[in-house]
Amino acid sequence: MANWQTTRNVDNLTAQFNARWPARDKTSDGSIGDAAHQAESASGHNPDDTPGSHPSWDGDPDNTPEVRAKDVDSDLREPGTTMQMVVDHLIGLPGLSSVCRYLIYNRKMYHSRDGFSPTAYTGASAHTEHLHYEGAWTQAADNNSTYDFRLEEVGTMAEVDLTPAAVTAVANAVVSKVLGSSGPN
Repeated sequence: MANWQTTRNVDNLTAQFNARWPARDKTSDGSIGDAAHQAESASGHNPDDTPGSHPSWDGDPDNTPEVRAKDVDSDLREPGTTMQMVVDHLIGLPGLSSVCRYLIYNRKMYHSRDGFSPTAYTGASAHTEHLHYEGAWTQAADNNSTYDFRLEEVGTMAEVDLTPAAVTAVANAVVSKVLGSSGPN
């Protein structure tokens, strides 16, 4: 399976995960399926335009072997932030169906055809160790490298107010406590 590539859409999501959680665990990350995966039923982990592969979709007009799925390890290494929080955030994003066909996480599938409402997932992997993301089945989705997944809005760091006014207020409170007064004069 040489010469395959992930779609720009999948690369974009991966880059945003890595930017938001640079220290996250990547043990369960993956894109292309192994030989056994290639031989079984259709999957976004299997490249299109590839003899012997079973991609979930092969309707794009190009002849480039592309993988449209990505697994992202569920351990974000940010205390208090869970992959379920990420899933809940993603399924609430406007226009998600323009780039995402479905997500699978923790025995649930969130499919665009169902408005991303959770349904039971009974596949061989429970997807508890990673989130599975599959890009929408369009050439426009394949090429989309700009969709903003707004991952900075997820988790414990998203709750920290770092606006200049908030930072000044905290600094003044610290000075006040240290000086025992109402702050700097």
